[in-house]
Amino acid sequence: MSWRKPITFGLSFGLTLLTVVWLSAYLPLSGRRRGWLLGIFAVDCCAEVAGFLKPVHALGLHGVLVLPALAWLLSRTGWDETRRTRTVAVAVAVAVYGASVAAAAAYSLV
Repeated sequence: MSWRKPITFGLSFGLTLLTVVWLSAYLPLSGRRRGWLLGIFAVDCCAEVAGFLKPVHALGLHGVLVLPALAWLLSRTGWDETRRTRTVAVAVAVAVYGASVAAAAAYSLV
């Protein structure tokens, strides 16, 4: 068994997580919200490196890439900040729920 892929993934996710932590310090988030978001991202990174949630990879890590596009689209609406934030929070909740359903379905098939 080669250790190249796990080491590469581990370093890649580690650097990504450190970068996200560093950048999140510049976002207007409360400490509690920042902690939750970073905690979820860290658990997802660890699960990916360990090889656990392969079926929900798209909903987890690739779903994060959709959030800036969603925020940009919502900034084009006439909605206030609170409504836009709630919309993004609902989108994240739906993605997390979808990921958990997909994980349960994948686990039941194994």
